[in-house]
Amino acid sequence: MVKGINRTVIEINDTGNNMFERVILFVTPEYGNISTRQLKKEAQRVIEKYSPDIVEGKRIRNMYRKKRIVKTVLFVAGALLLLGLLALIIF
Repeated sequence: MVKGINRTVIEINDTGNNMFERVILFVTPEYGNISTRQLKKEAQRVIEKYSPDIVEGKRIRNMYRKKRIVKTVLFVAGALLLLGLLALIIF
């Protein structure tokens, strides 16, 4: 006997993990009418829970990104301070 069932399925092809090429998640019927954006966000949270490599990689990238931003801000602030001091000395 064949029974027709309409299910919402999320397939993620880029898992960020070398061991797994894709993940398939079946959405429970109660949550099948939630927006695609919310489903993707929750799917990403589930994958991060089971794959700490992805989370650690993001954490490291964010750390370097923050350091780069801080260095840039400090450089610009130093340059502005130097220009202000030069302006005071010259005028």
